[in-house]
Amino acid sequence: GPVEARAADPESVELRWVHLDDVTRHPLHFAFAAAWPSMREHAICRLVLVVDAANVVGWRPDGWWRERIGANTKLRDNLALVAERGIPAGAFDLPAELWWPDVRLVVEGQARVVESATGVIVHAAERDGDELIEQTVADIRRERPDDHVVAVTADRALRARLRELGASIAGPGTLLSLL
Repeated sequence: GPVEARAADPESVELRWVHLDDVTRHPLHFAFAAAWPSMREHAICRLVLVVDAANVVGWRPDGWWRERIGANTKLRDNLALVAERGIPAGAFDLPAELWWPDVRLVVEGQARVVESATGVIVHAAERDGDELIEQTVADIRRERPDDHVVAVTADRALRARLRELGASIAGPGTLLSLL
């Protein structure tokens, strides 16, 4: 949401929003000025996580098969918390320190009734979840080619197809460790 710019420490003389192309036209703190070229490169990029819900939920034998809807809802809610608090950049070899992901959760089967929540867009597959995951990644790469797209799945064949579409890949264990 909107963030009010305000000086929050005695070092700051002024703080205001400016267009990305105008940043270097202002007097900058030396450390910020040194970091700005790298920051500028990624300032318009998003981190988009495309999560294979069936694969992630099925990663741990914790009884999920007895309550598929509940397991997928829990995953969605945990992803919403991650979207709110951010993800350390190192988790996916990204620049900077912290990213607030745009999360796309692909559900299938009984879990198709799981709805989107704040920070998580749920895509319900009518038939094949893998096909919808591929389509979701392809759409994101076409619409915003500079974004960092990370697909979370352990399915080897799907991983290969997603890499061809330009996505980075993470396994369920990596994601679950962030939750």
